[in-house]
Amino acid sequence: MRSRQLPWSRTLHLTSPPGVTWTEHDDHVAYTADTPLSSFHHRLLLDEPPESLEPWKARWDALHGDTAVKDRMFAWEGRAPVAAPEGRSWTLWCLMADQAVDEVRDARVAPLQRSDLEAMVALYTLGHPDADDAAAWGRWMLEHLFDRDDAALVGVFEGGQLASMATLAWDAREARYHAVITHPDLRRRGLAELAVTRALQVYQEVSFGIAYVAASEGTPAEALYRKLGFRRATAVTLVSVPR
Repeated sequence: MRSRQLPWSRTLHLTSPPGVTWTEHDDHVAYTADTPLSSFHHRLLLDEPPESLEPWKARWDALHGDTAVKDRMFAWEGRAPVAAPEGRSWTLWCLMADQAVDEVRDARVAPLQRSDLEAMVALYTLGHPDADDAAAWGRWMLEHLFDRDDAALVGVFEGGQLASMATLAWDAREARYHAVITHPDLRRRGLAELAVTRALQVYQEVSFGIAYVAASEGTPAEALYRKLGFRRATAVTLVSVPR
């Protein structure tokens, strides 16, 4: 099991549903997740980006060569992307907030209940080209949050329908947003701002630490978080290497 905090550990510690197992090696922690998506079954996590990914591909094959892995994903937090030998790579900018937020007073904002799960999964699935895979992953990611007492699940409803949502989970050190989603037809109305702010307020009612969220640089999402007081912390680079 994981026994030390690494630079990226906050993300993983806050997203550990049942079925996730960990193995610790000399310079990285590997985990296996029993998820519906093969591309999320295995992920190798590094202390820092290597000069080349080729040796890490070879190490991953040596450690897990007997498993049916569709994608191997290399993840770390750092300020410089690393070229992928094959596959695709992208950079998400991590933003953080550590100041108090104003109270949200809007009748459309409410805590999400387990009875809202189907609506949450449907909202999460919108905009994904592979709806079946997105629904399976979204359900696995969201369902376990209802069993936690260190998570906030906030919805914004329009006409009785879930229009926007934000989920936030935390540990003793910090909090991390998992799903911030607004229905495509209802964007630019401030709904995500309500959900994000209320979730952060719930967290600050029980703890007061840093909250993190990821958004691509120069996007409307980043503009929203900056408006709410988030500031850039570090780049998170993910490289997907298909078999």
